[in-house]
Amino acid sequence: MSSKATRFVAGFATPNTVYKRAGFCFDPEPQATEALYFVEDVTDPSYKEFWSDELELFHNPNAEVPMPAEWLPYLTQYWFKDGEPYAVTPEGRVLTSMTGVETSSATTKARKEITLFD
Repeated sequence: MSSKATRFVAGFATPNTVYKRAGFCFDPEPQATEALYFVEDVTDPSYKEFWSDELELFHNPNAEVPMPAEWLPYLTQYWFKDGEPYAVTPEGRVLTSMTGVETSSATTKARKEITLFD
């Protein structure tokens, strides 16, 4: 889905509507034990969301014709390497998220106040 289609939710957004996407994404720090929290304004022109944000691919170790990892580079992918489980996770990979919608005549105030997961 393009960011324009996402920003305007197929043309149904009104000028007084605020969309906030919040969730948790992968922390690339090797010693991390928790995901990173994020909140994004869906109507911000710099906002980007990809269809692959929350998808995972498990490679079949018995596949006669293995699928090359390069075909879907933006997914988290799992397979076995030398008999051990192995994974590659792209930077910024979203683990879970939800979008909150607020309609108000005080849009500016709402943009500052809307939070999810609090």
